[in-house]
Amino acid sequence: MKRKTILPLFIAITMSVFTWGQQNPLLYKIFDKNGKSIRWEKVLKKADEAEVVFFGEYHDDPVIHYLQLQLLHHLVESEEKLALGLEMFEWQDAELLNAYMNGKIDQKTFTSEAKSLWPNYRTDYSPMVELAKRKGVAVFASNVPRAWASAVFKGGFEALDSIYSELKQYLPPLPIPYESQLPGYRNMLKMAHGHGGENLPKAQALKDASMAWSVVQHLEKGFKILHLNGTYHTNNFEGIIWYLEKYRPKTRYFTIAMVRQADVRSLKRDFRGLADVIIAVPDDMIRTH
Repeated sequence: MKRKTILPLFIAITMSVFTWGQQNPLLYKIFDKNGKSIRWEKVLKKADEAEVVFFGEYHDDPVIHYLQLQLLHHLVESEEKLALGLEMFEWQDAELLNAYMNGKIDQKTFTSEAKSLWPNYRTDYSPMVELAKRKGVAVFASNVPRAWASAVFKGGFEALDSIYSELKQYLPPLPIPYESQLPGYRNMLKMAHGHGGENLPKAQALKDASMAWSVVQHLEKGFKILHLNGTYHTNNFEGIIWYLEKYRPKTRYFTIAMVRQADVRSLKRDFRGLADVIIAVPDDMIRTH
């Protein structure tokens, strides 16, 4: 090829790639904990090897919810005894959820009577619950009642002693272990600028411990588990993971975190190490609520 034709060809190719990038923006990109780009197939392989998969999310992100649904599709086909655990359901709805999953009540009754149903349940979580229902996958509420977390926020862990409810059967053994120096809890205090005092991270710890305990109870029944939770509950292998290691040491777990970036082509250094796998989503992605 003559030299004078190379430059126009290069410019044409470059413009073509740029135009393709504008027309086909990256919706997400997947990285390992060191920031190396990996394929979705590797995520599936790692999920297959674990006893429990924690898929961290921002609750309003449609891309992550779609990927959670795809992972659930995969696990449904590869696992004989699978359970889907949801931070989005609190224990006061556990029996109602079981009744719906077992066909004892219809969807309208379930959604109208559930007390902890989130505003974006229909768009973001119902597709996964309905897939689980069709495929006979167990679904369990893993989160402590919000009022209990509020009580701990106001009065510390001691507030749990004054709660009289049959739902206390779901709580982990009291007193709940607590490490105030975990970076995630310290950062929570820092971001709150002192508001809420030392009880603010304790309320978070109650949720972390309760979700970990809920997961452990289902692991002990022989279930493989996919658990959906806010990514901050498992980031840096703290939160739920810290309690899981307390309650069931040597559990084989796999963590997925999500982050938002202006450019998802490479992972920001600050996000490396958040989880076994980190999924970057554009920070201007449309949100569901």
